[in-house]
Amino acid sequence: MRRSKNFSSRQKAHKYGLDYTAEAEAMYRQIASDLGLEIAKEPDAPVELSMIFPKQEKLRSEVWVCLQNLDELWFVVDGYTCSMFPFEDVKEEFERCLRKALTGEYRIRKFVRRRDGKIFRAYLQQSIGDKWVNVSGYRQIIGFFPTLVYDIRDEFLTTDEAESISSI
Repeated sequence: MRRSKNFSSRQKAHKYGLDYTAEAEAMYRQIASDLGLEIAKEPDAPVELSMIFPKQEKLRSEVWVCLQNLDELWFVVDGYTCSMFPFEDVKEEFERCLRKALTGEYRIRKFVRRRDGKIFRAYLQQSIGDKWVNVSGYRQIIGFFPTLVYDIRDEFLTTDEAESISSI
């Protein structure tokens, strides 16, 4: 996955008033419609667009999606965060990742410290043959000492798939 660091694009979006709110909302609503999922807009959030796929029959967790900084797409689910920008360059890739996560084609692999249950790393993964390959990753700094004892939790957002846990 390519994560763009093109800050001039964001500056251009602000300078020229480019705003992808309507396009992002249409994308999120189309995904919900295509997958038969409920989605609700959060009007008071401090970002340009905030929407929630609530926990429902097909989803085991709530999924928050948003557009912030005029051109930055996000989706967040318990312990995993995905952010991509600028909008025009990453829209298709982001939509693919979100759709595949919501349908169970992609899983989220979480690394959880045993001593306090904090997630310190998570990856969105795709199955290729008999392997799972990282598509996107998230890391959180939670202290100065390396985490030596942790559990790995493989989770799917859909209620169809089984959750597996292994320990290291």
